[in-house]
Amino acid sequence: ADSGFAVPAVIIGGSRTDAALSYDEASKILTLELSEIPTEKNIEVCFETGMRVAAANRGAQAYEILNRAQISYDKKEAMFEAVKKQRGDALLTILSMEENTTLTGALAEIMSDPLP
Repeated sequence: ADSGFAVPAVIIGGSRTDAALSYDEASKILTLELSEIPTEKNIEVCFETGMRVAAANRGAQAYEILNRAQISYDKKEAMFEAVKKQRGDALLTILSMEENTTLTGALAEIMSDPLP
């Protein structure tokens, strides 16, 4: 699948080297795997100019979190709508509905992630 970016240059101790590259489209995570490297060597990963940070799919992330949450369906639905609308008071709405700080913290992190 086309990841939409060029393979970055990997430089170890001043010499260019190859790296195994994989990209997970669903999570928008790029992974570079390198062979064993001595700890005293510097590692540089250089991307072409013009690369952009992938836009997070906030709705999908919130759905995954809320789908696993052990709360009522009504709360899940209301929280999901608040995340999707991304209103200024959405986080306050979520905090007022749920006391589970792990759940509200995860949703707050999604909502505070700046768009590229």
